[in-house]
Amino acid sequence: HRLYAELLEAIFTARGHIVCTANNGREAWELAEADMARFDLVVTDHQMPEMKGSQLVANLRGRQFPGRIIVHAANLSSADEDAYRHLRVDHIVTKG
Repeated sequence: HRLYAELLEAIFTARGHIVCTANNGREAWELAEADMARFDLVVTDHQMPEMKGSQLVANLRGRQFPGRIIVHAANLSSADEDAYRHLRVDHIVTKG
């Protein structure tokens, strides 16, 4: 997962965006919760230590996060996909 995060960071930084990375779901939530207006996009993995992507997204939406959310996942169940759609994620990128 670290390589994927580094790749995304390089792509977004090269296009002029400021990138903030987290090592796990709890850390990502703490960063977002501290200053929700700081972020306009969150890219999360479905399977993360300490807090799954679905819980992170639920927390963000529960706090009225106005930005876009992209979920990176492999082998999501239809129930997981439905849950993410209900939480209004903008895109699900599947690993394959």
